[in-house]
Amino acid sequence: MDYKDFNNSKRGSSLLRRFEAGIKRTCKTLPIPFQYCICQYATSAVTDEKLRQKLATFAVEQLDLLLQSEGVSSSCENVKLKKILSINQYTSTSMFENQIFDVTFEVAPPARGKFQIPVRLKQGKLALAGATFLRLDRYNDMGDCMSKGVLRSYCTCKNRVH
Repeated sequence: MDYKDFNNSKRGSSLLRRFEAGIKRTCKTLPIPFQYCICQYATSAVTDEKLRQKLATFAVEQLDLLLQSEGVSSSCENVKLKKILSINQYTSTSMFENQIFDVTFEVAPPARGKFQIPVRLKQGKLALAGATFLRLDRYNDMGDCMSKGVLRSYCTCKNRVH
């Protein structure tokens, strides 16, 4: 089956089109965000408590900054770290100057939630390695004050009826 190639710049990879001969379709050969390809990388638990605290604190601060940048932080409960649930390092990245960690944390009440995000450590500087925070628990109606759907899972609304 042949399909007409309408665009010669070939950005993307359709299952309906031939792929490069001899190359497998994997996260390494396709433009798929890192956080959706984690099953293809080995991980090891991070045991250095100082590093764990640094990574989790950074992730929580970034979640808070996201709410601020969207202009909704005044409608949401303050986001603070309650507990580090797990932090794993992708071992395939440990030999490079660019280290990636999978950070899973719980937010303290009155804000609530369990979240996961990949974080990059490069030359001593932290940055998010994923595009979105993954909410791991149910949030039900906690974010109903948000008009943007994606923010509902991040925000625990103030002044909500229990």
